[in-house]
Amino acid sequence: MARSKKHPPELRERAVPMFAEARGKHAPERSAIQAVADLLAIGTAETVRR
Repeated sequence: MARSKKHPPELRERAVPMFAEARGKHAPERSAIQAVADLLAIGTAETVRR
């Protein structure tokens, strides 16, 4: 079963460059993902990871 998309494509367009920048500042990748999730006010880092 396909999952529904809860977030608009524009969110992904914003998150990808933010992740690239955060990855340089945070050693573990998970830390960078969490930082982006926090900046975008997304509930979980898992949403950003996908």
